[in-house]
Amino acid sequence: MLGTAQTRAQETVTETLPPPPTAGATHELPLPPTPAATATAELPAPPIPVVAINSPAPYYIDRGTTMVPVRPLCDFLGIKITSSDGVLTFMQESEEETSRFKVVSLRTGGRSAQITQSGKISKLALALPAETRLGNTFLPLSFMRDAFGLSLGFRARDNALVVTRNGRRGVLTGPRFVEYKGSNAATLTVTNHVGRALSLRLSGPQTVALELGKGQSATRKVKPGVYYYKADSAGMQPRSGARRLSGKQKATWSWGRR
Repeated sequence: MLGTAQTRAQETVTETLPPPPTAGATHELPLPPTPAATATAELPAPPIPVVAINSPAPYYIDRGTTMVPVRPLCDFLGIKITSSDGVLTFMQESEEETSRFKVVSLRTGGRSAQITQSGKISKLALALPAETRLGNTFLPLSFMRDAFGLSLGFRARDNALVVTRNGRRGVLTGPRFVEYKGSNAATLTVTNHVGRALSLRLSGPQTVALELGKGQSATRKVKPGVYYYKADSAGMQPRSGARRLSGKQKATWSWGRR
């Protein structure tokens, strides 16, 4: 028995250890992958600034063509415009290195324009001719787009035209009009039967500016009172006068044949 106890006492306990590391090996934790050297953080493009293009006359649609007042739009675009003997001339700084300016000329009432750039002359057709009424000249918006490289859009909440060029964005709106909400409001409907576009200006208790295409009409609720009017259409001299609108009256003012 004693011998057996001594034998057990002399037994040694052995453990299985991992093999020793090879020469030069070190113990390291896994590292996250290194990003590619060419990877860069992309920043969102800055928003395009928006400029209000205020005009004394609203745009209008005549026989499916949107007609815009030219001078406010040219002021926004930085285009110089001159008028002499019924000829409109536009001068725009060119983006081409071979030509400093682009010159566009057309005659009021004409259906084509001449474009001169880099010593070359080309023609551009107009959907409708340019018209000048009550001091405002109107041209097709599609012509302005094609002649001067505009991007176009529409803002539905206020029926505004959106014009973008060279990182600038303009919103074309007409003169501000707030419909009269009083219980004695007069309802005025204006109809255009002259066969061409019609401009109408009313001054009095409220100021109203209307541009109507062929056969169009517009209705406004206004304060009752005496209104002084001036109307103009191509081939028609401006007609002026005064008319009274009574409270709660429903009136229709027409120009041209019915």
